[in-house]
Amino acid sequence: ESFIFCGCANGIVRVFHTHNLLYLTNLPKPHYLGIDVAADKMLRMADAAWPDTIALAFDPSHHWLSCVYKDHSVYIWDVKDTSQVRKVWSDLFHSSFVWNVEVYPEFEDHKGSLPPGSFLTCSSDNTIRCWNLENGAQAGLQKNGYSNVSITESQPGPGVR
Repeated sequence: ESFIFCGCANGIVRVFHTHNLLYLTNLPKPHYLGIDVAADKMLRMADAAWPDTIALAFDPSHHWLSCVYKDHSVYIWDVKDTSQVRKVWSDLFHSSFVWNVEVYPEFEDHKGSLPPGSFLTCSSDNTIRCWNLENGAQAGLQKNGYSNVSITESQPGPGVR
């Protein structure tokens, strides 16, 4: 089957048949705006708003649709079965300028707070993010449900610049 994908405002992506433009479905929405990516639970808010969809690219060999959203997040959806679309991968990036990147040191005794391969970024979006590009899971640290490489995010307290 061949499809037409239409990215819209508020996180909506609509799917249509190519030959007759028949509407099939909407893809699942990404995370809502203002989500606390460091939280354990992915709660839905009643008055939530989602980032606008700004770019789409389809990989016909895998049946994957890549979506870029206005908040700088990227999601890859498996659309082989449009009745059961599933997320393959996602990542949340800073939503504003990155001011600094610091590589977390690797200790010989492996007693650091973060796993090897970690680095930290701070941004004018008022967040500090800890990232890790390693595939293996480290005891005590979990990747959040919205991002494949980000471990956690924090917001500095008042007066911290």
